[in-house]
Amino acid sequence: MANNKAVFAKIPELKSGETVTLKFTATYEYKGAGSFSADDTLRNKAYVFYGKRDGDLDTSSKNKKVVVETNETVTKLPAFYGFEARGRGTDTQPDSIPTWVDETDIIDSAVPGDVVIFKTKIHNLGNGKDAFTLGIADDGFTFPKGTTFSFWDQTGAIALGNKTPEVAKGGQYILTIKAVLPPDAEAKKDKSKATLELASVGGGSGNNVALLLK
Repeated sequence: MANNKAVFAKIPELKSGETVTLKFTATYEYKGAGSFSADDTLRNKAYVFYGKRDGDLDTSSKNKKVVVETNETVTKLPAFYGFEARGRGTDTQPDSIPTWVDETDIIDSAVPGDVVIFKTKIHNLGNGKDAFTLGIADDGFTFPKGTTFSFWDQTGAIALGNKTPEVAKGGQYILTIKAVLPPDAEAKKDKSKATLELASVGGGSGNNVALLLK
């Protein structure tokens, strides 16, 4: 990605044998998927010239004569990580279109022995690719004893283990969570709850998602 910028410093007088030092700091701001990526590079070079200063970096211009061209410094931009995870909220009917605005995924009902299907969308907010580890928290777990959880791709056909595939900068990944209820589970009056724990492999921050069975 080419983004040429120039910094000019006027030297009123430079006598023979004198030295002038120019120091500057180059920064960048990440503004989403179209911005700089991790491992992109900033390349900086200085020119000393005299003549007309018009802001043009074309050193072949007739309006100025280049006297000194410095070495080029190359800086690799740092990677940073973060994510946002959302469930479908309360509207999880097969023919509904998820809005993915809640930190909860709710299934209305199930019977002992059912395979309950939860969904979560993970949005990579970092400036490079990332993957996300998956787990079910022990704290606050109220599903029937013997319930097992597993993680799958969006279609529910490919098992993932405990980590998603890599997700590109700005990309999204829809995760399927299958909860298998034991056939001898007792009926419960209260909701069953589990927490999907997510963590960025790169170390960025994000949120967990609550999985509720009414």
